Amino acid sequence: LDAEPDTIYGYDIDKLAVTIAKLNLALKYKISNKNFWDSHIKTCDFLNQKEKINPDYIVGNPPWGYNFSETEKQNFRKKYKVGKNIESFDLVLQQSIFDLNNNGVITFVLPEAFLNVNTHKSTREIISSCCNIEYIEYLGDIFDGVQCPSIIIKLKKTGKPLCTKGLKIKDKTDKIFIIKTNRPVINSEFSFNMTDEEASLLQQMENIKNKITLKGCSKFALGIVTGDNKKYLSSIKTDENEAILRGTDINNFIYTPQKYIKFNPKNFQQVAPLELYRAKEKLVYKFISKEPVFAYDNKQTLTLNSCNILIPEIEGIDIKYIMAVLNSDIVRFYYKKRFNSLKILRSHLENIPIPYPDKITQTKIVSITDKILISKGLNCEGLEQKLNKIISKLYMDINH
Repeated sequence: LDAEPDTIYGYDIDKLAVTIAKLNLALKYKISNKNFWDSHIKTCDFLNQKEKINPDYIVGNPPWGYNFSETEKQNFRKKYKVGKNIESFDLVLQQSIFDLNNNGVITFVLPEAFLNVNTHKSTREIISSCCNIEYIEYLGDIFDGVQCPSIIIKLKKTGKPLCTKGLKIKDKTDKIFIIKTNRPVINSEFSFNMTDEEASLLQQMENIKNKITLKGCSKFALGIVTGDNKKYLSSIKTDENEAILRGTDINNFIYTPQKYIKFNPKNFQQVAPLELYRAKEKLVYKFISKEPVFAYDNKQTLTLNSCNILIPEIEGIDIKYIMAVLNSDIVRFYYKKRFNSLKILRSHLENIPIPYPDKITQTKIVSITDKILISKGLNCEGLEQKLNKIISKLYMDINH
């Protein structure tokens, strides 16, 4: 901190943290007056503090996942923009924006999920309405024992709608770039981890003339939740059980089952409608993944909850064409840049732009896909490269 000591204030409900902060500040500024620091660094709840100081700078690592009482939740819903699920760092961030002076700055350490998970959409809307984002740094998993990628985010309260021009990004590889344009901002996703050139490519993909999406014309299903996989899954095939697919069994285009189950839906916690598992044709995909990985199934195979189901029902479009597009390099690039999610969510898949092919092109893509399926994915690098070239051209052809 380079600020003058009489301008520094701090709040925490942890008495030990407050004591340590006072000691560190006393050493830094060589001010041993206990009363001075007691009046500035206090043990209290920032969300319920009575004094208002309207700061110019707020810096911190707000609490994540605090367990509020039902009464507290009811009160917070009246005061803040939150939904059914209340996340503590959303409340602290919203209160900080409310308290901050115009042109004031907030710098927080937050979960990377803040940028794209629906729970935090209301807070993103507040930011979009009155702040600029000046800096985002992707830190990865920096906290020991916690598998939660984190970011540093710096906001400036302008009182005007968010403008992305000048936003500085530092990614996990320490690559730094600055956004030079004012991009359209979607509050459902803060997708800024892309250069201007990459953003232009995504925009071109979204603007292709003949495009379709999976929304409203596809069936989705979750895999089975057994409640006790050790009890119900077996590595041995018998006459009484059948194959069940997990996320780890799914590869590009093909799958390799490693587990078997005796299918009795009454024993399980969650089961999708049987006709979806037993569909004549379906696509199965990894649920936990940074990019789409789809396989084709026409054997009515069951799936576990780490492996979900997609059944496209688009007139004139072959299910294998959809699989080839979703497995393509260009769509994986789109998915990672646009959604940056560790889970393959239905809402994301439904919004991927898919080129509507002419009959000749679709037949060619399906034919190559069939060859991959027949060979069970072995030595198919050349075939996949052919698919990637054809599908990329569909997205890049301005007349398509």
